[in-house]
Amino acid sequence: MVRLRPGAPPTGTGAHAARPDGEPTETVSPWVPVELSQGTDLTSAEPLPQGLREHLRSRKGVRFDHIVEQVTARMPTADETKRPDMPKNTPLPAVYGAARDASGTAPAVVEALLPADRYELEDAYPIE
Repeated sequence: MVRLRPGAPPTGTGAHAARPDGEPTETVSPWVPVELSQGTDLTSAEPLPQGLREHLRSRKGVRFDHIVEQVTARMPTADETKRPDMPKNTPLPAVYGAARDASGTAPAVVEALLPADRYELEDAYPIE
C-alpha cells in the first residue's frame, strides 16, 4: 500500500507527458507533504528545472533509498474524461510509486495514469 506520513496533508501537481508527435500519453501527479513542498518550486505553475528526486534533494536534502510500486486499473473518472487526452471508455492503469527514504518513510508519492490503448506494461525479475 502506498501512503504518506500519517497526518501529513499532501500537495499535488499534474503534468502531462507527450510523444514526439504531440499526442499526450500519460498524466503524472507527484504528491508530497505540504511542509516538504515549502521552499521548493513544487507549488509553482512552472515546470521543474530538473526531476522531482533531484529537486527535493537539492532544495530539502531528501534522499530516496528505494521505490515501492503498486499498479491498479480502473475506468477514468468523469472529471478525467473531460480532458482531451483521456479516452472515455478505455481502462486506465494507474501506477503509484512511493519514493521511500532509508527508514521506509515515503516523502513523495507519484501517480502515473496510463490509458490502456497507449501502453503495454512488461516486467522482468529473477526467479532464484
